[in-house]
Amino acid sequence: MKAVTVKLSDACDARVRRLARERRTSTSNVIREALERGLAADDGLADIRDLVGMAEGPADLSSNPEHLEGYGR
Repeated sequence: MKAVTVKLSDACDARVRRLARERRTSTSNVIREALERGLAADDGLADIRDLVGMAEGPADLSSNPEHLEGYGR
C-alpha cells in the first residue's frame, strides 16, 4: 500500500477524527473508505446526469418488444 500526504482543512480533519473515534478505526481508514466511495461514484456519467430523462419518446421503450422490430438489421 502506498502512503500519500494530503492537507485537510481544520473542519475536515475534525470530521475525519470524529468518524474514526465513532467507528473505532484509524483516520487513515476513514479517509481511504471515503476516497474509495467517491471514486466508485464517479462512473463517467457525472457530466450528463442532468440530461437523463430529457429526451422524449415512448414510455415503454425499454420493455415493449414492438420497439425492437428491425433492430440490428
